[in-house]
Amino acid sequence: MGKSMATETKEVKTKAQKARELKEKYDTLVAEAKQEQLDAITASIGELKELGFVYTLTEGNAPLPSKSVATRAPKGQAKPKVAPGPSANYDEKKKCALCDMLGHDQRAHRSQEPKAKFLPQELEVRGLVAP
Repeated sequence: MGKSMATETKEVKTKAQKARELKEKYDTLVAEAKQEQLDAITASIGELKELGFVYTLTEGNAPLPSKSVATRAPKGQAKPKVAPGPSANYDEKKKCALCDMLGHDQRAHRSQEPKAKFLPQELEVRGLVAP
């Protein structure tokens, strides 16, 4: 009879209650461990700042801001070509045998069909205008 009385006063926990208690214990341990690490990292970042290095600590998987990101066009779509500045390709030492002009040679006409003298607009677009 003594044993049955002891079990009646003893609380009986279900597995779900035990799991909740363990989960709470786990969450508090994780939070404490995280805080310890953050304190250590913050102290290290402070030391680096004293040395002249600037770092920031972010949480999550946020994309890092890049200094210079070259945006690519989707495959199959080429970026429009940017014309060089006027006189970017001009070379006074060169004389074209095809159009008898200074500033470029016959290689400038490679993409031209049929090979002919450049129009003034074409010279400007190709950067072959005299400075």
